[in-house]
Amino acid sequence: MMRKCPVCGEGKLAGGQVERRVKVGRHTFVAAVPARVCDACGEGLVSYARAKELELGVAAQLAAIGDASAAAFKYMRKTLAMRATDLAELLGVTPETVSRWETGRVPVDRRALASLAALVRDTRAGSTATLDHLRALAHPPRAPREIAIRLAV
Repeated sequence: MMRKCPVCGEGKLAGGQVERRVKVGRHTFVAAVPARVCDACGEGLVSYARAKELELGVAAQLAAIGDASAAAFKYMRKTLAMRATDLAELLGVTPETVSRWETGRVPVDRRALASLAALVRDTRAGSTATLDHLRALAHPPRAPREIAIRLAV
């Protein structure tokens, strides 16, 4: 179904792609993103889901290249929609420490960066394994429990 363009009000929208550029620190990421493109004004409308997919792709690339910059660390955290206080709790540091990393006042801790990178990779893969593990470490059980282990047959 063709719809009128909400930008110009004249053209009709059809399937296409638009180029999006995302700058994080010294890196610029370029992607062709599926969109609805107006045949009159050329405006490309990207769905929320595709925009989030692009953000997560950028965060995953930052993690893959090991960018330890303040900008990369902050971008990855924000892409996960995680508050700095929540990340601080998971990493066992103060919120002020996360703030110092994200503003560049102190270098980002490599272990914190590795944990954040794992959270990004998991999220992209649809997993919560690292998040679950960090939560368990942050809030260990008070008393030993009996836990069943299933072995392969």
